[in-house]
Amino acid sequence: MRPTLERTQLRQQLLTRPRPTWALDPDLVLYLPFWNMPAGESWLSQDAYGHTVTRVGALATGQGGWFFDGSDDYATIPNAAPLNITGTAITFGAWVKVMGGALTNRFFISKSDGGWNAYHLSVGDANGFRPHLYTGAGLTYWDSTIIPVVGAWNRVLVTYNGTQIQMYVNGSLDSSRAATGNVGVNTGNLRVSTGRTIAEFPFNGYIGEVFVYKRALTALDIWNTFQQERGRYGV
Repeated sequence: MRPTLERTQLRQQLLTRPRPTWALDPDLVLYLPFWNMPAGESWLSQDAYGHTVTRVGALATGQGGWFFDGSDDYATIPNAAPLNITGTAITFGAWVKVMGGALTNRFFISKSDGGWNAYHLSVGDANGFRPHLYTGAGLTYWDSTIIPVVGAWNRVLVTYNGTQIQMYVNGSLDSSRAATGNVGVNTGNLRVSTGRTIAEFPFNGYIGEVFVYKRALTALDIWNTFQQERGRYGV
């Protein structure tokens, strides 16, 4: 663990680091650019809210993101009001490179107090990307038509607008499901690279960025931001 003074100085450096204008969008409630963050145990999310992010085990590799070993690596963001999306609109997703764990569940985003009553994103046991979103209609989840290639980067985003949950892979719509009602909330932390608990369904691979918005991005938004980011990952 870094000395207290060093951690305080690191937090101040991150708070004052210049951020792109879009990162200060108040609807962007969480932005974790693992591709460009220090290798310390604790740092701040690069959004308008500055959540504390605590790393356990994951390695900063210089290869476009952090490596999570599928065993005991993860990052945690404490529960906070901005992360509890209370309305009928949300977008959440990440840049990920799957490296192993075929035919097992591997979560890379989970907002959970031990249940399914919020938002989660994983690679499922059929090897497709699998969103989980709890709304007034209950829990909705399914697998993408695209099966990610091991060792290849993909940008996976899930949107909900009060009537439809849509999953986009690399800027294009993959599939959707009907749903209604408010997004579920809970008092649990948001975790990267584990499921509903720290030990459940760890992710094996690289994570480059994580996003959570309290609005449903449009198809054009998703396509344009994918085009802006893809060069970073050689996609």
